[in-house]
Amino acid sequence: MIKKIINTLFSQFFSAMMNFVVIILISHLLGTQGKGEQAIIAFNINIIMLFLTLLGNSTLIYLTPRKTFSSLFFPSFAWILIVSLVFVVLSFFLKKKKKDYIFQTIFISLLASINEINYYVLMGREKIVKANNIKIICVAVNVGVILLLWFFGKFTSIEGYLVSMWVAYIISVAYGIIILKKDYLSLHINKEEIKDSIKSLFSLGVVKQL
Repeated sequence: MIKKIINTLFSQFFSAMMNFVVIILISHLLGTQGKGEQAIIAFNINIIMLFLTLLGNSTLIYLTPRKTFSSLFFPSFAWILIVSLVFVVLSFFLKKKKKDYIFQTIFISLLASINEINYYVLMGREKIVKANNIKIICVAVNVGVILLLWFFGKFTSIEGYLVSMWVAYIISVAYGIIILKKDYLSLHINKEEIKDSIKSLFSLGVVKQL
């Protein structure tokens, strides 16, 4: 237990430090305008994820030992896809100058939400180190890609930050899927189980998000 607590503390500290490094790098490489754009993108991702993870949030920690992976994954994933599509449709009604990077922001949020499902399922199974690795890999890759792009002279706009986010979440999601490979390979649809899980996910998830 002590080892898991120490690992979690290290993971949280490392993630916070890496996010701080991202802020410093973008401020240094792109200036105040780039930092402002990064802050807006990060804020929008957090807001979108509030809706996307209405089902697949930390309530999965409680439900994972009590429900099958399939009955939790399908409703959570379906909700993510549906809400992402709603945001895509709504984005067409935004003013042109407000549409910059909106589609990339939505799809990064989608990946981040799937990442959250993997993370919380692992936490629910008390695989704390593997769950924390998901967070560590994500922030480490994010910083690594930024530095790599800067080294080759390609980090010249906020697009570089978006690329780093894409790569970070793709690798992080892939890691989570590999860790949960048996569960993903054995996914099956049981309507009664899924129906029962949806009720629990909604009742607990809405309260948590509020």
